[in-house]
Amino acid sequence: MQDYSKGVSPGRIFSAWVTCSPCFDGLKAGGGLCIRRGGVSLGFSVNTQCRKRARIVARWDRNEGFVEDESFDCAPGANELLKVFCERPSSEAVALFNVSYPTLTRGELDGLFSCLCRASVGRARQVLEDVLGGGGEVPVAMVNSMLKSYSVNHQCDQVDRLLNRVCSMGAQLDMRSYNIAIDAFGEAGDLGKVGEYMDRLLREGLKPDHYTMNTLLKMHAKRKEMEQVDKVIFDMQKFDVYPDTVTYNTLMYHLARSGAYEAAEKVREDMQSGGIPADAFTYNTLIKICDRQNNLTRLISTFHEMKEAKVSPNLITYNSLIDAFARRRNVEAAELAYKSLRSTDLEPTVVIFNTLLKLRAHQGDLKAIDSTVKEMEDLGVRPNETTFNTRLDAFGRLGKLGLAKKTYDEMIECDCQPTTITFNTLMKAHARRSDIEGVRSWYEVMYALDLRPDAFTLGILIDCYGKEGNVEEAERVFFLLKDEEKVRIDRVVFNSMLSMYAANGSMDKLLFCLEEMKRMNVSWDIYTHNIVIDAWRRFAEYELAWNAVSDLLDSPIRPDATTTRIVKKLSSTAEHRQENVVERFGKQKLKQSAA
Repeated sequence: MQDYSKGVSPGRIFSAWVTCSPCFDGLKAGGGLCIRRGGVSLGFSVNTQCRKRARIVARWDRNEGFVEDESFDCAPGANELLKVFCERPSSEAVALFNVSYPTLTRGELDGLFSCLCRASVGRARQVLEDVLGGGGEVPVAMVNSMLKSYSVNHQCDQVDRLLNRVCSMGAQLDMRSYNIAIDAFGEAGDLGKVGEYMDRLLREGLKPDHYTMNTLLKMHAKRKEMEQVDKVIFDMQKFDVYPDTVTYNTLMYHLARSGAYEAAEKVREDMQSGGIPADAFTYNTLIKICDRQNNLTRLISTFHEMKEAKVSPNLITYNSLIDAFARRRNVEAAELAYKSLRSTDLEPTVVIFNTLLKLRAHQGDLKAIDSTVKEMEDLGVRPNETTFNTRLDAFGRLGKLGLAKKTYDEMIECDCQPTTITFNTLMKAHARRSDIEGVRSWYEVMYALDLRPDAFTLGILIDCYGKEGNVEEAERVFFLLKDEEKVRIDRVVFNSMLSMYAANGSMDKLLFCLEEMKRMNVSWDIYTHNIVIDAWRRFAEYELAWNAVSDLLDSPIRPDATTTRIVKKLSSTAEHRQENVVERFGKQKLKQSAA
């Protein structure tokens, strides 16, 4: 029996179109078709007046199973299909398209094809092959939709192949065809192909438009090729194309993204001197530049300038402001920016709430976390994986393991799929409380869900086994990680191994770990230096210990309070004390204090 309910998730509408076959001929009104889900069968009546196809609609309920909602009619028309594609460009929409495909006119197919491309590139390719193989005039609009899909998916070879094919069929391509090709190869950095398509469009008697020239500007701005940028702006006049707001925005945005902040700001000056009006995109780019330059005073003044210019800030503006302040732990400024957002007609997004949650969680304010979650619920903003992971991290750092477990259960209830980061956060929460059984328990849940552990996951396990004194199990996990090609061992893992070997007096294994770090180009941090210095002290290798202190002082890494305690212990052994290193260490600490 065909399982028409495959892939249906709880709470969603299940809709299946089935082709009537001879087996329906004997059905009378009130007859039925049986479908199954999870071993439960459910009958649906079939309207026998529908001679071609029957539609079966049901809602899958977590507690009740299938809840029948009969709605039988003929194959969906173009307008209904368009609505389905707009609402959910999914496999269901493609399935409905397949039912109606034989009945669609060429005009209807043209109107639906761009939607089909977004839902399924593979099916769109098959349909285009059917049309091109059927002879007649080449549908340039359909070709352009297919080209756009290839471009979005970075399939430049497919763009080139399709364009050459339709040209060989005598098709007259339009500017959109060439613009898509130029954009695709520009994104790929293939300047040769960009030049080739520019030559082709000129030979066809076509004139580059704003989109063409802005694409060329974007390409050169990303590569910081300012001479080429100036040349493109000069060439625009030859084609009666003049820089507009979009031109300057494109140039400024991509210069800023490539780190050419001064050049981006000069573009803004040129924009002002040329009398080109700025829009929200312009100001959002300037705000982002101020953020990257760590100039919050100018960032705030840019926001005020935006409002004075009667340019309405949008959600991107407020998200940039809140994020900039939150990353710098400027709680007051972030809250003021959020208050400003709420005074407008704009509704905060899940991204903005996640930023606020992270900031409030960092303060350890449980009431603020709860109020943020409640506000999300009141506004109908659906939490995502980041929302739950942020809450889990906050509860973990505060030692609220019960709240962390409750949040995980809530995540599952909301049909939000946990990820490796989710379980890393939960495992870390238990590791902070030295709850090794809790760490193992969450790792087993992660394993049962077939989620791939990363270096952080295994690093937590290694650290737990090391503290437990279970060297054999820690080494098993380490070598499992070492043999995994797609996972890079980071210094957190190495620090855990080094700490374990130092505690167990395994000098040879500690040296092996240090060699592996060197071989794998894993850099040291202050924790690595502290572990190594203290290890040599414990092993009574005093010369090596003082050499390790010298290495730290020669590096850009600053000693911390733990380093000071270790050096004091090391200095207490008078016969091995190295006065020159002690003096250097003291001067370094004085410099840090003065700073």
